[in-house]
Amino acid sequence: MKRLTVLFAALALTVFAGCEQSNTPKTEHTGFPKEKKEAAAEVCTASIETEAQKGTKAAVADAAKEKTAETPAADTPSAEKKPEKSYKEQNADIVNAYKAKRQKTNKLNPANKPKVYALLPKEYVTPDGMAVNPKTGTIFLSVPNYARRPNNAGPKIFPAVLAKVSPDGKTETILELEKIDNIKLATGQIGPMGLAFGPDGHLYVADNQYFFDPSNKSRILRVLMDGDKPTGKVEIVVDGTKLSNAIMWLGDYLYLTDTFFDIPEHHGTGGVWQFTKDEILKAGSGENPPIKVKPITKGLGDDPHLLAFHSVKKIPGSGNGGPDGMTADSSGVIYYGFFDTGEMHRIVLGKDGKIASTDEIHPAGEYFNCCDGIYYDKGTNKVYINDSAANAVHAFVVPKAGEKPVFETVWENGDTDGADGSLDQPCECIVVGKKMIIVNFDWDFPELLNTKSDDPSTLSVIELP
Repeated sequence: MKRLTVLFAALALTVFAGCEQSNTPKTEHTGFPKEKKEAAAEVCTASIETEAQKGTKAAVADAAKEKTAETPAADTPSAEKKPEKSYKEQNADIVNAYKAKRQKTNKLNPANKPKVYALLPKEYVTPDGMAVNPKTGTIFLSVPNYARRPNNAGPKIFPAVLAKVSPDGKTETILELEKIDNIKLATGQIGPMGLAFGPDGHLYVADNQYFFDPSNKSRILRVLMDGDKPTGKVEIVVDGTKLSNAIMWLGDYLYLTDTFFDIPEHHGTGGVWQFTKDEILKAGSGENPPIKVKPITKGLGDDPHLLAFHSVKKIPGSGNGGPDGMTADSSGVIYYGFFDTGEMHRIVLGKDGKIASTDEIHPAGEYFNCCDGIYYDKGTNKVYINDSAANAVHAFVVPKAGEKPVFETVWENGDTDGADGSLDQPCECIVVGKKMIIVNFDWDFPELLNTKSDDPSTLSVIELP
C-alpha cells in the first residue's frame, strides 16, 4: 500500500521541513476527534528519537539529495508547483509509512484476513466497547453513537445503547441509557465506552461526557443486571473524570483510563484511576453518594485515586490523546497505551495495590502510533492492540519480567467501509475461543486512515490458529 523509502522521505520532508498549513481548521484538540492548525506546526519541532524517526531522518537526507539532482529548478518552465497537502493527507502519509516499515519485517498471514462477524443495525453508527459476562459467556457491546453529527457537535442522531451479541453475530438492544432519568445530565447525552463486569455481577460502564462537555462531567456507571438482563436501574459510581475510556476489574480494584486532563502547559496529559472494590461496591447504592474525584491540574497528588499520570509526547502525524486501552495478563500485570502516539506502559502492583514497578514497553511512534483498545488472551498468552490509525491489530507475547515485548502485526488494511469484514477503525477486541471479535468504531478523526463514517457498521472476526 506504500512505496517505502521514497514515500517515507517525502512525508518526512512535508512534516519536518515545513508543515504549517494555512488551510487547516483550528479547534481545541488534535485527535479524538478534533484537529488544530497548531498541531501541524508542533510536530515540526518534535525531537523524539524513536527508531522509526531516526530512519526517517536518514531518508529525508537521501531524498533531499535526490530532489536536488532530479527536480527542475523553481524557475524552470517545466516545473509545476504541487498543491499543499492537507493535515489529514499528511497524517495519512505518516500512517502509511509506519505500515511500510512494519511490512519489511512482518509479512501478513492471508489466513488472518478478517471476515464479517456482525452487520450491525443502521442506528449503531459508532460501536465501541465489549465485555463478556463471565457467568454466562454472553457478549455485551456499548454503542455511544458519536458520529454523523454536523461538525461532531450537538445532539446525536441515534441514542446511546447497550446491546447483546449472540454467537452467530445477531445483536439486540437491551438498554437505552439516555432514557434513564437518574443519570441524566445537562448535556442530555450518554457516551458509553469501556465495559466490565464486576464481582457483584453488575455491568460497569465508562461514560465519556467529554465530547458533549469537556469540563469533568465523565463518570463510571453501574448497570444493575439480573444475569444477562438489565433491571432498568443504573447507578452513578464515580463522578468527575475527564474522558472515561477503558475500564477493568482486577482483583480488589477497579481501574479506569482517562485520556485528556487538558493541563494548559502540556501538549497532552492523561492517566489511570484506581478504586478499591469496597468503595466502588458501596458508592452510588442506596443513600451512598458516588465517589467524586478532583480535577487533575498538576498530576499525581491531585487526587488519591490517580494511580498513574502521563504527559503526551509530540510525534509527527499524531494528536495529543493519552491513555486509552488497558488490560492485564494472567499474572496481574497491567498494560495500557496512548491513543495518539502508541506509547505503552506496564505496571506491576504490590500486594498493597500500589505500584511496585512500572516501565515503558513501547516508545511513542516506534512500531505504531496509535493504541486504542487492548486485550489479553490467556489461550495465546498474547496482548492484542487495536490500532485505529492504521486499520490494524498488533500483538505481542507476554514477555518475562523485566523483558521488553516483541511486536507483530496480525492484520492491517487500507481505508474501507468494512462491508467485507475488513478493519474499519478497529477500537476494541475480545477473544472467545479461537475467534478474535473486533469492533469497528468508524469515526473519521484527523490522524486516521479512515476518511468517512459510513454504512455498514460492523464487527469483524479473525480466526486465530
